Amino acid sequence: MSAQPVIRLAPPGRRGRRAPDPAPEVEIDAGPAATGSGPGPGAEAGMAPPIAAPMPPRARPRRVNWPAVISFALIVVLPVVVIGTYYYRHAADQFTATARFTLRETRARPLGFEAAEGAPERIGSGLATETVSHFTHVAASYLESRALLADLGAVLDVDAMFRRPEADFWARMPEGLPAEARFDYWRERVRVAVDGPSGIVSLQIRAFRPEDALALADAAVARAEALVNALSLRQKADAVARAEAEAAESERRLQASIAALSAFRDREGLLDPGQEGAETVRLLSQLTTERIRLESELRVLDRVVDGDAARARALRTRLASITGDIAQLRDQLGSGAAADASLAAALGRFEALEIRRRFAAKLYGLAQTRRINAEIDRARQSVFLNLFDPAQRPERSDHPRRAAFTLLAFLGLSAGWAILALIWASVADHRLDRRG
Repeated sequence: MSAQPVIRLAPPGRRGRRAPDPAPEVEIDAGPAATGSGPGPGAEAGMAPPIAAPMPPRARPRRVNWPAVISFALIVVLPVVVIGTYYYRHAADQFTATARFTLRETRARPLGFEAAEGAPERIGSGLATETVSHFTHVAASYLESRALLADLGAVLDVDAMFRRPEADFWARMPEGLPAEARFDYWRERVRVAVDGPSGIVSLQIRAFRPEDALALADAAVARAEALVNALSLRQKADAVARAEAEAAESERRLQASIAALSAFRDREGLLDPGQEGAETVRLLSQLTTERIRLESELRVLDRVVDGDAARARALRTRLASITGDIAQLRDQLGSGAAADASLAAALGRFEALEIRRRFAAKLYGLAQTRRINAEIDRARQSVFLNLFDPAQRPERSDHPRRAAFTLLAFLGLSAGWAILALIWASVADHRLDRRG
């Protein structure tokens, strides 16, 4: 049987900066030729080629990646220790006072002019309805504004409250801050939330002492209520001013219409052309009836006595007078040539002036009703701040959250260190690839 050499190669070394690996060890299995049981290695031309087999890997001790350990300690462990030490040994306790309130507005439906005219004592006694006030978001914005900080400064020493001796260096309000930085510091310690459907406003204020947090919360709610009441009163005052202006204008128009009507009566000498016309028609009817009676009586008398009799002359004189009165009354009713001076033309002008007077009187009554309702509404409070959850003196500190902030710092720094390590490993592999 021909010899079959077996070559076993040592495992390849790891890439890196180290000494070159020794030459591969080769083990040749000569087969039967080595024992003399067969022909020698060169005896036959058809001898099988040698078979190379790799050597088993050699165990090497694992080395510690000291750069990674040192960088993790510097980037993650040391800062977390510093942050934890600050929070647990130096950070001052802060207390939060919470208040919740709603703003409700009552609106009374004003009494109409007709009802007020029939029952003046019912003016301003319309049905009242309660709704969520539109001042809710105004109050919430005010609680987060610089105006509140300025108003609180008038009644409380806000700067001294945030510079208490127990406050730590990083949380204390620094000295000599400009207005913008001072307001930013205040905003970090105030939280305002508004629940849209219900209109509930939640206010949270943090301070270094429980009594300071309570005083700030109470003062802020009081200032918000004062602001809402002031805005409501201003709105009502504007409504009263507009109503009074409308009432004054309607009164001027009414006086002008009354003056025009009085001038017409003085010029025409008629108190009421309508009544004057009705009276004229009544007199004309009576005179016509009287003339017919006299004509009948005169015809009968002419047949009985002489026409020159005293009775006949008296009847003719009476008839002529009545006929003249009838003609004059007919001229007053417009049957004459001077139509402009007739009673019919005067009646038309009078009706136009009377319609204007009635319309002006109607507007004047409506304006006076609105003015009275506006004055009653101004005297009555319509916006109410319902403080259903007043601020209480906090008994336990809820800030800073030491464990949570330390854990967040550890997670954030660990994520940053991992990203830097991946970038460094990628750069190192790229350099090795370029050298190979």
